[in-house]
Amino acid sequence: MDRTRTPMRLARWSAVAAVAALIIACSSGGGDDPAPAEETTAAEEATAAEESAEAAEAEVPDLVGKNAAIAYDELRALGFTNITLGSVDKEDTVVLMMSNWSVVEVEPEPGTVLSTDSTVVLMCTKQ
Repeated sequence: MDRTRTPMRLARWSAVAAVAALIIACSSGGGDDPAPAEETTAAEEATAAEESAEAAEAEVPDLVGKNAAIAYDELRALGFTNITLGSVDKEDTVVLMMSNWSVVEVEPEPGTVLSTDSTVVLMCTKQ
């Protein structure tokens, strides 16, 4: 009998035994029944939908004259997620660094109440 193979066989059988023990432990389930899921009624779901719809609206503030970066942050704080910046300048047509720009117009008009996922456009100047 070749003794060099005995440690290898022992290691192989140990690995097989460990895998088998792991499979048995995972498949036993512990005998506990899972907790029943909470049921919600249609009325509760409708109420939750109405509350989330109400919470998802905000008033567009008057941001004219403010730094574009500050105006952008104020809109984000109100929950607006779709904010676009545009330029009214003929030479500088793209707003790259908001902190170098000032807001000259807000669309839709300040005071408008709309969904926070609606688009708010900040027209800016670098002058």
